[in-house]
Amino acid sequence: MSFFIDKTLEYQAMIFSTINRTQKRVSESLVYSLFGLTTKDSPQKTALQIVLALNAHEKSPFFNRIKLYGGDYDSNQSPPLSQATMVKSIIDLISESLREAELDRYRSRDELFRTCWGIEKGW
Repeated sequence: MSFFIDKTLEYQAMIFSTINRTQKRVSESLVYSLFGLTTKDSPQKTALQIVLALNAHEKSPFFNRIKLYGGDYDSNQSPPLSQATMVKSIIDLISESLREAELDRYRSRDELFRTCWGIEKGW
């Protein structure tokens, strides 16, 4: 991340055009891996932790079958499932939609629990 203070409009335009013209798509697996760095709970972090556990546990049906971001795999030995696909599938089970999952990132675990069980809705 960079900060530019008191730069001319022309300079800002040049930086903007350079970044957006040369921008490269970021791997979804990398994006989900970054959620593991946060200290707060979120559907994304929970899903990532589940995926990592499923891939690591010897008795899991997914043991070493998930291609994790940053893993070193031979082209003929690459696991069949991607980390991003698995994380998204689990998020779908946690939140009503990916949009809702983004909003849930900012709620506390207690608030999510109460909302999930309808306590705030008067059920």
